[in-house]
Amino acid sequence: MALVQKVSKSVTDEVLATPPSSSSEHIRISRSTKGTDEEEMMTKNGKDTTKVALRDWGYPTFLTKEEFGVFKQFRDAVSTRNQEFRSTVFPFQDALEDEAYALCRWLRARKFNLDETLKKIEEAVKLSHDPRERKFYLSPDEALGVEESFFNKQVPEMYYSSRARSGQPIFIAKLGAMNPDAFTCVTTLNGFVAYHWHVMMHRFTEVMKDCTKNTSGDFKRYECFCIIDLKGVNTALLSKRVLKVTKMQSEIDLLCFPETLDRLVIVNAPSTFSVAWKIIRGWIDTRTASKIDILGRNQTKIFKLLSELVDENNLPSDYGGRGISFDECFRAEVIKSYKNSGDGNNKGMEVQNIETYLMTARPRASQKVILKADEVIKLSMFTRSSTGCSLIIKDSKDQILSCISEGGITIKHKSSSGIDANEAPSRYDLENLGILLQEPDTYSVHLKSHGGRKRKEFFLLVATELRASSCDQLGSTKSS
Repeated sequence: MALVQKVSKSVTDEVLATPPSSSSEHIRISRSTKGTDEEEMMTKNGKDTTKVALRDWGYPTFLTKEEFGVFKQFRDAVSTRNQEFRSTVFPFQDALEDEAYALCRWLRARKFNLDETLKKIEEAVKLSHDPRERKFYLSPDEALGVEESFFNKQVPEMYYSSRARSGQPIFIAKLGAMNPDAFTCVTTLNGFVAYHWHVMMHRFTEVMKDCTKNTSGDFKRYECFCIIDLKGVNTALLSKRVLKVTKMQSEIDLLCFPETLDRLVIVNAPSTFSVAWKIIRGWIDTRTASKIDILGRNQTKIFKLLSELVDENNLPSDYGGRGISFDECFRAEVIKSYKNSGDGNNKGMEVQNIETYLMTARPRASQKVILKADEVIKLSMFTRSSTGCSLIIKDSKDQILSCISEGGITIKHKSSSGIDANEAPSRYDLENLGILLQEPDTYSVHLKSHGGRKRKEFFLLVATELRASSCDQLGSTKSS
């Protein structure tokens, strides 16, 4: 694939719709519009065509007479349905989304085909029923079955702290840094999907609500500007497991949250990405595909396009802008998420950092962990390995910690149903076994697989660095 590939048309391309022949004949729909005024506005429409930008087509002030007629029918139909149906149509009520814009989102997605729109909403009601019963998972930890911060380290993505020139919030996902083998060590397929519901119904809602409040209500289009960074991507992201998760998320977004994408720019795409794109494009509609740009690894071209869409002061330094780097913002978000998890074992200590390491024992693996002065490190291990491994920890003098026998600690998946992607992985918090790193040193964690060389076993080591205000706040574990 060429370094720069445009997918379909740019969002800024203009297309022929069939709106009124002058701006005075555009129909503005809002909650304050009443029946008589609507009729008067509708009769002013002509049949001449004019150019309307693709991103504006189908929204209030850009409707044709025919589209406005469908809009009214749709609004009336929604008003007669039950609460679950209406909640599905207006998922962002808590974010203060304007009713007219919400209705237009659904109609835009189905090209103002009323029957098709109502049919898809019925499907969305069914798909969202169970998550709705669970209030769309108020807690991200509940959705994932693990601390959100541990999961996010394997799937680095976040809402960046600024907005695009269009006014939309910026979402960045560094999929090239995503590790499928690592995130399956900490959560399940169902957990991944449940977390996506949480993000859309709670995190996305919070972001949109902030945008609305910060613009005194002028922010109307509940859409997001997305950057997906594929730097470092490998063939693991084309595995059946990852593609299955991606497909499920795409189905949720397209069916339940239509027209919430303002623009998507994929950067640092390798030539092999064309294979994945052919698969993914089959899951999305033509209009969504037209909002997507794919750029290769040419940093000059990446900066050129992104700086046209995002002010340089708001663009992360990763892409040539003057904004805070993604890694710096992401680290702060991970720490914030960990604090929100409310780990009661920290005893007032402040988390400084969280590091995760995927260890592949075939048959052995080791990982260094450096502890600075005035800090302690809590270690956790996650795995789905049915054969397991033995774990020992040594200090810089090659001495095994005194609380660990020479045979080590057995780390093994306690499976009740064999290999099941929806069975929670096994977790070992080593603090519960008396292991807490407190003496400043360079430690090494060693694994020895019980399955020998024939089996490739994955174990995820999580090191939570905490700042100790006094040496005896937590019990110490010293090397023998």
